[in-house]
Amino acid sequence: MIDEALKPSAIQIFAIVTVFLASCQTTPQPSCTLPQEKNVDRAFSHARVQLAQRECHFRFDEYFQALLMVASGDPDQKNSERFSEFLLWANEQDIITRVSAKEYYNRYFGTKFVSLPNEYSNCSYTCKVQDEITRKMQNELRDKETGLLKITNDKRRFAEANLLYQSTLTLLDATCEACASAP
Repeated sequence: MIDEALKPSAIQIFAIVTVFLASCQTTPQPSCTLPQEKNVDRAFSHARVQLAQRECHFRFDEYFQALLMVASGDPDQKNSERFSEFLLWANEQDIITRVSAKEYYNRYFGTKFVSLPNEYSNCSYTCKVQDEITRKMQNELRDKETGLLKITNDKRRFAEANLLYQSTLTLLDATCEACASAP
């Protein structure tokens, strides 16, 4: 039989459970807050500080989108360089790959289309996915409008991208028309 003096009381059990649960607590997770600043340089700095925490890496695209919003409120040619430096930094920190960094930059600030497949002028592939290619290019043209017009105010380069877009659509249509009439 157990001696009553050795039996733990409810208070002792509560204390033991509390100590046990407290010891199971982990270190606080980073908040991974998105930039709220209107100042472009401070927004980039905030994003870097947050993304330097490995736990925030998965939100990279959200940070990038937030930076686009902040920069669109202050159009400047320097913004292109700011994004380039930020993407290079993100690659060096192993947050994104080199290929991803290049695609992010070119999607918004380049005149060529990253969504355009390498083989877009052959019958066997292009005509099957022409609508998908056109839709992806339309989306990318909107991104180029954001990057080239709203963020860097570079009307000339946006006009180049728009001309390339129109030319590519014409080429796609001509290719598929020729393919349809081929024996």
